Amino acid sequence: YNLSYRAAYHFLWEVKNPGRAADLLLVAAKNGGPSWFYSLAGKMYTDAGQAELAKGVLESALKDPLAVTQGTDRIQRRLAEVNKILADQAAKK
Repeated sequence: YNLSYRAAYHFLWEVKNPGRAADLLLVAAKNGGPSWFYSLAGKMYTDAGQAELAKGVLESALKDPLAVTQGTDRIQRRLAEVNKILADQAAKK
């Protein structure tokens, strides 16, 4: 997972592409990275304007017992933030 994590860092800070960074964080998380990678990927997707995708990623992570060995609270907090953003967006329409 280390290579994917470092690539995510590169895409986030050097290339300024949070969507691609989130994709790479998910790869890292699924290949042995810590569970907080899911929460961070959700934030990056939200920052990239993809809150619906963030919601799906976070909900999937909560259903995966390997993903939530630690960090369930962090993922749930991030999901609540994303749901609030989506509710605000729906209210504006």
